[in-house]
Amino acid sequence: MDSRECLERWKNCYESLHEIAKMQLRAAEANPFDEGAFQTLSKHWLEMERKVEHVYLEVKEIDSSDPLLNMYRCEVQTLLEHTKELIVRADHLIRGQYSMTGAAVKMVKDRRTLMNAYYGMDREYSVPLFFNEKK
Repeated sequence: MDSRECLERWKNCYESLHEIAKMQLRAAEANPFDEGAFQTLSKHWLEMERKVEHVYLEVKEIDSSDPLLNMYRCEVQTLLEHTKELIVRADHLIRGQYSMTGAAVKMVKDRRTLMNAYYGMDREYSVPLFFNEKK
């Protein structure tokens, strides 16, 4: 196999990772967050990582003085930088959605506690624990 073909496969792997990161960002931007799609894309990501590792073993065999290698390294580095930006944005969106969900769950729990305190909804008998007095 010639070096150009090997390097092209290597670059294509990183282009695939970039596309997966774009789709993950779209899943994170969906309202509500599409966790199923995101998980499926994460599996594809892991598969592609394994492929990258396999192809990289072949790339390491290429002579480091090969001008094609340096050219492809620059292209791959650019792809990696753009992919990282996508991942950071998706991570930020997901963390934000999880914190909003946590706040909503806390609010529901607080309201349930209040309802139980005033109306005893979780007890078998119905005797209020607190009385509100109007002045």
